Amino acid sequence: MTRRPLPSPRAFWFPASYVAHATEEYCCGETFPVWISRLAHVQFTATAFLWLNGIALGAMVAAAWFATHHERLRLLITTLATIVTINGTAHVIGSIATASYSPGVVTGAICWLPLGVVTLRRSRHELTRGAFATGIAFGVFAHAVVSAIVITS
Repeated sequence: MTRRPLPSPRAFWFPASYVAHATEEYCCGETFPVWISRLAHVQFTATAFLWLNGIALGAMVAAAWFATHHERLRLLITTLATIVTINGTAHVIGSIATASYSPGVVTGAICWLPLGVVTLRRSRHELTRGAFATGIAFGVFAHAVVSAIVITS
């Protein structure tokens, strides 16, 4: 029985870059919880930020592992790529729209946008149209859920 090779360990660039991104959001100047709370008139606390990011990092590690170990779950790489592309774009737009530093914009622009876009382009050729579209839909949904949690804090 011939099996197609599973994706390379590039899936693990997502959780690795997530650590850098969350660190920038929390440790570089004004924290993301303070910034978003001020702009969106919400109470997104540092504790909520740490919990949410801990859960998200665990989910990202799990998705990367499943995507590299189970052929049917390769679409999770597309999901991760969609999430980081949306998030990186949101940070850039947030910085431009507010004429301020959106905590996370540097890693969003330098790490996540290139990683997301390159991975989406590769995934488009590696997956069926249905699997690719499903991966994107999962990514949009996941990012929307996290954004809703932050905004309704």
